[in-house]
Amino acid sequence: MLRLAVLVLILANVGYYGWSNGLLAPWGFAPHTEREPERLKQQIAPQSLQIVAPGGAVNAGQAQKPPTPPTAPAMAPVAPVPSPPGAPMRQAARAAPPVRAPMVACRPASACRRAP
Repeated sequence: MLRLAVLVLILANVGYYGWSNGLLAPWGFAPHTEREPERLKQQIAPQSLQIVAPGGAVNAGQAQKPPTPPTAPAMAPVAPVPSPPGAPMRQAARAAPPVRAPMVACRPASACRRAP
């Protein structure tokens, strides 16, 4: 009885694999494909979108180089000072820069509005 259950489960897995990968499509068994070509047709001037840095605009598609951080002078090694538990996590949280998502600008602004 257990062998029969294992055999049924293996056959069900093989059948699902064939169905999900489109191997059974010639016989009329295939998953529904998700396509939305109407969304692509509704876009208004997608080529006018530009990615803008948080500090300012990008000039004519040229990427701005990030500023190079100053290098610290070499120092003599110092013995580590013991810290209380949890202190490294607090220091790392204070030292980490805030995470910001890139801004997207649309030129001209009228191209960003939806058509009625």
